[in-house]
Amino acid sequence: MPAKKTPAKKRPRPKPLPKYLMTEDVVRLVSIPDTNTTSGKRNRAIMEIMLQTGLRSEEVVKLAPGDLDKEHRQVHVRDGKGHKPREIPYPASLDKHLDAWEEVRPDGNWYFCVTVGKKPYTRTIKGRKENIKGAGKKPYEREVAGRTDKMGSTKPGNQLTTTFLRQMVYRYADRAGIRGPGKKISPHVLRHTYATNQLRAGMPIRHLQEVLGHGSLTVTEVYLHVAPVHIEEHINTWVPPHERERDD
Repeated sequence: MPAKKTPAKKRPRPKPLPKYLMTEDVVRLVSIPDTNTTSGKRNRAIMEIMLQTGLRSEEVVKLAPGDLDKEHRQVHVRDGKGHKPREIPYPASLDKHLDAWEEVRPDGNWYFCVTVGKKPYTRTIKGRKENIKGAGKKPYEREVAGRTDKMGSTKPGNQLTTTFLRQMVYRYADRAGIRGPGKKISPHVLRHTYATNQLRAGMPIRHLQEVLGHGSLTVTEVYLHVAPVHIEEHINTWVPPHERERDD
């Protein structure tokens, strides 16, 4: 009898490369908020801190006023992904945006907070399928009707939501005419932009892993595929220490 053919294992799909913004796109994006207004100062500062520290959205909305050490220019992330704290240095270029926001920031427990009080509003989430376990039966699917969720408190000084951050970046990117390949520009693209720029500037991959709060170096290494030309340029101009000019 002919031997049975073993079905070939499917190769795992490669993970998509991180999407990031070119410098000209960043310039257009951060110029959109009206910094003559309180909310404009806050929104500009939010995008700048993400672009200059690589913070995640959920880390931004959890920042307390005491988490920014302006004397040493460090952000203390007390509850990062996986509940891992870390400290992130930031450049002097971020100072002016933080200063502008702090001049008008309402009192509260959150560094980036609601600025203007409005009536709570809602959004409708489209129906989706959920697995429902029946007694003694296999799980079956049913269509769950759309529901309404509150978008968070709107009292001045209260905490912002990650939904707000996502919608804010979507809106500004749209007004700036910036489009991602097949999808909107999200706050996470700002984090990818920071990581890509730091790697291109020569930050060691291990240091970048610590700054981004990645538990595995493998996650950080994906950025090595984003800018291969720049890496080649570095290698082509690098001279090994033993080949450099020295006194014989």
